[in-house]
Amino acid sequence: MTIKIKEFRNDINGLRAWAVIFVVLYHFNITGFSGGFIGVDVFFVISGFLMTKIIVSGFEKESFSFILFYLSRLIRILPALFSLCIFLLIIGWFWLPSIDYNNLSTHSLSAILFLSNIKFWREAGYFDAESHEKWLLHTWSLSVEMQFYIILPIMVLFLWKMGGKKAAILGLIFFSIISLLVSYYASPKWPTAAFFLFPARAWEMLAGGLTWFFSRRKKLTWHFELIGFSLIFYSVFFFDTYLDWPGLSALVPVLGCVLVLFSDRKNSILTGNFIAQTLGNWSYSLYLWHWPVVVFLSYGGFLSSHIYVLLGIITSIVLGATSYFLIEVPTRRALSNKSLVVKIAYSLSFVMMASLLSIVAIYQKYEGRINKDLELVASSSNDKNPNGEKCLAASGIKTDISNCILGKGDLKAIVLGDSHADAIVNSVVDSFNGNGSVLELAYAGCPTLIGAKRDGHDCEGFNKYAIEIISKIQQDIPVIIINRSSMYALGTLKGENPASLYGKPAVYFSKKYDSVTKESREEYISSIIHTSCEISKNRKVYLTTPVPEMNFDIPKKLSHDLMFNREIVDIFIEISDYHERNKDVIYAQNIARNNCGVEILDVTKYLCENNKCYGNKGTDVFYFDDDHLSELGNRKLSPMFSGALSR
Repeated sequence: MTIKIKEFRNDINGLRAWAVIFVVLYHFNITGFSGGFIGVDVFFVISGFLMTKIIVSGFEKESFSFILFYLSRLIRILPALFSLCIFLLIIGWFWLPSIDYNNLSTHSLSAILFLSNIKFWREAGYFDAESHEKWLLHTWSLSVEMQFYIILPIMVLFLWKMGGKKAAILGLIFFSIISLLVSYYASPKWPTAAFFLFPARAWEMLAGGLTWFFSRRKKLTWHFELIGFSLIFYSVFFFDTYLDWPGLSALVPVLGCVLVLFSDRKNSILTGNFIAQTLGNWSYSLYLWHWPVVVFLSYGGFLSSHIYVLLGIITSIVLGATSYFLIEVPTRRALSNKSLVVKIAYSLSFVMMASLLSIVAIYQKYEGRINKDLELVASSSNDKNPNGEKCLAASGIKTDISNCILGKGDLKAIVLGDSHADAIVNSVVDSFNGNGSVLELAYAGCPTLIGAKRDGHDCEGFNKYAIEIISKIQQDIPVIIINRSSMYALGTLKGENPASLYGKPAVYFSKKYDSVTKESREEYISSIIHTSCEISKNRKVYLTTPVPEMNFDIPKKLSHDLMFNREIVDIFIEISDYHERNKDVIYAQNIARNNCGVEILDVTKYLCENNKCYGNKGTDVFYFDDDHLSELGNRKLSPMFSGALSR
């Protein structure tokens, strides 16, 4: 009893080539391919088509074997994936600092166990590493596909027993619609979950399965293949990451792929040519190996160099071809005539070896493995408030304030704000020298502004909750308000995530703005004044000026420079640039001081010198990313708080 596809379809192989081309060019930031990420969606449709064909054909002939089906999938996926993970773990041992190597190890384990989509979703918190720091980020799609492979035959069996082929078709249609609705609803509300998780992606694979069912009866003409490719190319050239994805937008490339599959043109010039067939054969290995090359170039700061990008693409193709000829093909040939027991043992050995090596790597502690300065600056990424997980709200869930009273002794101050408040709160605690405690009320990504709204955040609800808590506390306890205020008004810095907020207000009040306008700025200024005055009606209020934002993630920039044998330099911004970025906020704070008596605490007096605001001095790193002060950095503000609170 075997599980195999009897006929090789050139159009599917060629479509794979186009999909991997789009993904590779997108990841290498090639101009014009802003929607190249849809290549993954094309892969999903193809997988659904082929797996449904294998499963249903097996049921029709009463020859389907669950064990053989699952083994065939593991044998197809594991060898090349295993080789990639082992290669990266070996190279990483000699090159990556512990914080990065630990991440690589845990990601290798999740990839081998086909749980990486869930892993990356769970990691996608407020302080998550950027995508170009994750060597195996691209394996999320393999995990989604494997989860589909596990579920689909069970689902088809259940439907088949209910009513045969008709029930299977109706069931797939029903679950496709449900999944599409989940995708539509979740994409704007929970974009990370919608992107990574199976429920919002299943409809794409089920669309491929339904295509196989209906294309058995009738093929479409070549005109529909052209329409299909037109939809795919349109998505590649005109879509971008600003879209809620997958959502309904993914219907465009999915429909395009469906039309190409329906046409079944074996000798199409688009899919049947030599290059398309060659890249189609290499597509899986090329997909696996291209992303680590992208990450390597990102580490070195080479992604903006045309020469390095060209070399990176060529290297990806060479590595993909090598993996195909030395790993994929020999493995399939070696196991094609082996017994079931041998295949099971082979698959399990891959999983067990890779898992064991990943686990060992996770817990590695080897003194002197990496340059001490590199370890020191890289570890600054973790030099953050240890109470952040229990005190920093990030999803609209109210914090348990019993866990967020920091320090010892009587309550002496309340720190209210966003993640910058969480990053700085320990310097307020230190200012009391062990003779006072601080209540932290902080919500990542939300400014302390009454009525402020932000998509995906419960800013309005949290601010109401925080003000209600404060109103129940004795009035002689002051409030210190700390926010990354200018980001909410002006958007993120260039090159910073989320890119969709570059030059666009992050929060809104009466209406949303697509860009920064005079009206949006005036509304924001008024809100700062109004909120400050409201809170100061019954107690003393301190407003800190914004913390200087750096142009780089400081620990990563320094560690990457050391990894490429470059000298460490002191990273700074000019004080004039700081004042230009924050002029609206400082203006509003000064009006609030004049109108309501709030006190302004100027952080630049402690964080800046000689008209420069520093992110580091040598290996002393003052930020744990590009805008949040590290624990070392926030200690520079303790004298400021001590002086203010003792008056």
